[in-house]
Amino acid sequence: MWTLVGAGLTALAVLLLAACSAAPTPCQPTGVVDHGKVPTVEASPTSSFIGFMTGGLPRPGVPTAFQWFVSRMQGGPQLQIQAGENGSSRHFEVNVPRSSVSGNNDVYVTRLKFPTAGCWNLSLETGSAQGTLTLRVKNPKKG
Repeated sequence: MWTLVGAGLTALAVLLLAACSAAPTPCQPTGVVDHGKVPTVEASPTSSFIGFMTGGLPRPGVPTAFQWFVSRMQGGPQLQIQAGENGSSRHFEVNVPRSSVSGNNDVYVTRLKFPTAGCWNLSLETGSAQGTLTLRVKNPKKG
């Protein structure tokens, strides 16, 4: 009997270990910098994309305006953004044409609507430029 109990406990321990290791990775958002009251994020690799959140910090269900800047040497006619929520199957994709040129940069204006609060991983691509970043989308504070 003790052999069966021991085997049952071993099986339970294996199941618990597997369940714990399947948990999503903790959110490690890209640092947001406040340049003159406009929150800014920089994609990795450094200097690939710089995004100005002209609509403020992202909130769930509310479109957030971004201006993305990328070097004209790397930019293309269209920007593709793929966004996926960490630990979830929720995702969306946005494709926008180049909006303007500012000095040596191509500028792409987007409005991203994150459906839920959470940790969102973004992948950006245009021309030869590629970058990734992570945003924490929070519900507004009540008060």
